[in-house]
Amino acid sequence: MRAIAFALVAGLMIGCSGGSTSNDDTAESINGKITFKGEPVKGVTLIVKSADGKDAGGSTNEVGEYTIPSPPKGKLGFMLIPAGGKAAFPAKYTKAGNDLSFDYQGGKQTFNIELKP
Repeated sequence: MRAIAFALVAGLMIGCSGGSTSNDDTAESINGKITFKGEPVKGVTLIVKSADGKDAGGSTNEVGEYTIPSPPKGKLGFMLIPAGGKAAFPAKYTKAGNDLSFDYQGGKQTFNIELKP
């Protein structure tokens, strides 16, 4: 129940922060692909959050690609929210403070993610 409530709140945060679920080509963005055991991770919502609490988000498509438009600058933590609440990857990635981070300095940058078991 708690995971469902969090997913709903995260979805609202993306909607309010100008996040996008499409893989558009924006000047200020983080783009990449998420895989687990070599396979694309589909239909996952990504939330990135900076140390000062700013956030942005996006979603993976059918081949695991994502775009996060207008992310905050600085070191970002990533959190993944699976569609339907059940992850096909380790649950640690669904929590804040996991080992996924990226130092975003502006412009269009690529961050490919291979999730570890």
